[in-house]
This record gives sequence, structure tokens and C-alpha cells, in this order.
Amino acid sequence: MHYAHTLEGRPPEDWEALEDHLHLVAEGKESGFSGAAGFADAFGAHEWGRLLGLWHDLGKYSPEFQAYLRSSNGLVPEKTTEVLVVTRAFGFC
Repeated sequence: MHYAHTLEGRPPEDWEALEDHLHLVAEGKESGFSGAAGFADAFGAHEWGRLLGLWHDLGKYSPEFQAYLRSSNGLVPEKTTEVLVVTRAFGFC
């Protein structure tokens, strides 16, 4: 599972799934938020808006970002420790 956002002090199963986040930003939801596609309708670019909404956080699929999310909540599985050391050494986190 990949995540977009965490909830402080809550386990990963309560965090926002990245796929859900990308679709929400792209397409909105029934509560009035029209998503990027809805905003782009104003200038005839519905599908471009949807596509950009789906792509806006693709970098969050990287192992480094997922390790960062876990580390920021005190969850650092042993296999991601090396990734964190390297990414922090190069200033990525």
C-alpha cells in the first residue's frame, strides 16, 4: 500500500491511500469539490485537468517518500533504514 498523507499518532491503515488521493484531486467528490477536471471544465480542458490531478503526486510512489512518511510517524521498518540514511545524507528528506 502506498500513502499520500499520514495522520499523526495513527497507524498506516488509517492514513490516506495514495490512489484514493489522486482520484479525489482529479475527479473530486459529491460534497461539492469538483476536482481538477471540474476546474478545467471552465476552459474546455476537462480531461487534461483530470490527467494532471492523477499525476500531481506520482513522486509519492517512490520508496524514499514512503519511507519518509513512515519515519515521520516513528515507523521505520528495518529494510527502509538504509534508504533513509542515504536520502537524508543527500538532503532529500
